[in-house]
Amino acid sequence: VITPGATAYLLTDRFGRLLAISVALGAASSGVGAYLSYFLDGATGGVIVVLQALAFLLAFVCAPKHGLLAARRRIKAARADA
Repeated sequence: VITPGATAYLLTDRFGRLLAISVALGAASSGVGAYLSYFLDGATGGVIVVLQALAFLLAFVCAPKHGLLAARRRIKAARADA
């Protein structure tokens, strides 16, 4: 319940888009996780949570405004200006 919303928050600052992105992430990870759990012979909930965690980590690193790479770019630009 929390992970899709937190992931969407990293990707946008608009509430309407946040809701749409979080619903899409939740639905996609649920569908793909259920499909993969069948072939991996694993627990469905566990596979879904792992997929959501991977999506969050990817967004945490690559988010255009709040991600780690964006923060490094801002720091590098600030050092260049100084």
